[in-house]
Amino acid sequence: MSKPLTAHRSRFVDEYLTDLNATQAYIRAGYKARGNAAETAAARLFRNGQVQEAIQERMQRRSERTEIDSDFVLHGIAKNIKRCEQATPMVRMPVRLASSRIIRRGFGIATSPGGLLSRK
Repeated sequence: MSKPLTAHRSRFVDEYLTDLNATQAYIRAGYKARGNAAETAAARLFRNGQVQEAIQERMQRRSERTEIDSDFVLHGIAKNIKRCEQATPMVRMPVRLASSRIIRRGFGIATSPGGLLSRK
């Protein structure tokens, strides 16, 4: 069994899971680097084996807790596409591309050149 994460690293993992942005998570976790130094340090911390293990574990727990997995997301996307193809357009249904991009990244889903979704 490996050593537990330090408080700073644990906070980094928590912050990373809010928006999947390592640089911003690094800054919000209380580390002092700014600008390019923050990007470099965040990338190094993100590659740390313990941090990666903690991120994967917490993502898995969240997926189990919320009962949302990649199949759920893909079915929702397909349902929305069918809805968009209706003859009468739906009113007041904003598209949240940034949110869907975060969800896809969180579940390891990529868009192929043909526009199809696939797991990484």
